[in-house]
Amino acid sequence: LSEEKDGSVRGKMVTALGEIGSEESIPALSSIIKDKGEDEWVRDEAVIALGKIGSKESIPSLISIIKDKEEAVCVRNDAAYALSEISLEESIPVFTSILKDKGEDKDMRISAAYNLGEIGSEESISFLTSIIKDKGEDKCLREWATVVLGEIGSEESIPFLTSIIKDTEEEEGVRNEAANALGEIGSEESIPFFTSILKDKGEDGCMRIEAAYNLGEIGSEESIPFLASILKDKGEDNMMRIEAAHALSVIGREASIPFLISFLNDKKEDVWVRREAVSALSKIDSEESIPIFTSIIKDKGEDKSVRREIAIVLGKIDKADEEVISILSEIIAKREEDLWIPAISSATKLGFR
Repeated sequence: LSEEKDGSVRGKMVTALGEIGSEESIPALSSIIKDKGEDEWVRDEAVIALGKIGSKESIPSLISIIKDKEEAVCVRNDAAYALSEISLEESIPVFTSILKDKGEDKDMRISAAYNLGEIGSEESISFLTSIIKDKGEDKCLREWATVVLGEIGSEESIPFLTSIIKDTEEEEGVRNEAANALGEIGSEESIPFFTSILKDKGEDGCMRIEAAYNLGEIGSEESIPFLASILKDKGEDNMMRIEAAHALSVIGREASIPFLISFLNDKKEDVWVRREAVSALSKIDSEESIPIFTSIIKDKGEDKSVRREIAIVLGKIDKADEEVISILSEIIAKREEDLWIPAISSATKLGFR
């Protein structure tokens, strides 16, 4: 390595040392990192290699790179990630120090927030909430700090995140990320709050969609009747109804099936809502869905896009029977317009040739 002059070859050699993972390589890699006359890509590869080797011997070199504001941001970012892989205990003070420094590079501060989320340390929560509370802070950083609270996943954050969402004067991106963070935490404690948002038709449309999405992510059967009531409401925004159907599919409980089948059966229903109901039923993967699917796909008076959606999802149903194969075979044989190609795909997935 010391005798090789070609930068691209040196970079590949450094990468190989990281893959080999021997601690014998640490002095040579540390030397490369310190040499600012070295090709930036080679130095970055050396940082990544130290992270892969994973020895605490590398920590001083990595910390010095992270703290050097004149260093290339890409090298500092990779050093921060490598440090978090090697030592959680020594990473947290370094990352919080970067976040506190408003004169620090914005991308570096976002990287520090991201790495705190990867570490998942609850001791970072109070510091992250202080960043989010500071409305003079960079908007993007506040959003990332909110995301990180969700990744840490502590129920301790629920009251704070709820207060952010309630603040209608808060930045839209921060509010939306707070909703997603609550969904990521996944506590049933958040269900009444999300349902209250959905009930408020004066609330921002994107926030209501986030609330429906996150009820799906929480995955409680308790949410099914309320999501079904949104689907039933034809005065409701169609995007909202589609998201409610999607949330029911994510929850994936058989208790959702009767509601979804009723919407699929209603030919007067919006086509996009019916198609989402098809998708949701296929994800729940129950035998109860097969009769309604076969009935609709056989009905040539039915909306073609709904029939096509069914032709696509039939191949995803584990419990598909001989009637399904027969219907798909007939569509393929007749080369029905817009249907026969997805029918071939589904039949193949079901083992029919």
